Amino acid sequence: TTEAQRLSRHLLAAAVISAWSAALLAAYFGAVPLADLPRPETWALMPRVVDLTPGGLLRFADYFGTAVFAYAGVLTAGTRGMNFLGCVIVGCITAMGGGTFRGFVLGERPVFWAAEPEYLYISVAASVFTFFVWPYIDRRIKNRSALEATLNWMDAVSIGADPNS
Repeated sequence: TTEAQRLSRHLLAAAVISAWSAALLAAYFGAVPLADLPRPETWALMPRVVDLTPGGLLRFADYFGTAVFAYAGVLTAGTRGMNFLGCVIVGCITAMGGGTFRGFVLGERPVFWAAEPEYLYISVAASVFTFFVWPYIDRRIKNRSALEATLNWMDAVSIGADPNS
């Protein structure tokens, strides 16, 4: 690599670290819980069981989205050569990281996956399942563009259904 590329990587790393530090400081010193934000005591408005009511269907879509996010994280980690533990960690971070950071910045306590551990269980289960099953599926895929389009569609639907995003 050239000196200019090395310098640009260092500047990008410094910018990312600065942005994260500023966000964490703002969240720590400036987070004021607002009355109109969902609080843990109001999470029960969406039922915790999957049934055929509108709330139950939304809960199903939310759980499905959590699994899809974990799946996407494991695929990315696996294609980069990570081992089992790395893939499971990346899958869980992908599945729950955005909602965790949003809740932290907004001052929600506890984080959503501590109050509702189903999200953690789904993330771990989907990550482990994907790690072991994906190599078998990957050998049998003939139309990769259709698979990619389907995954992008599922990802978009999952973002729309996730109340923690």
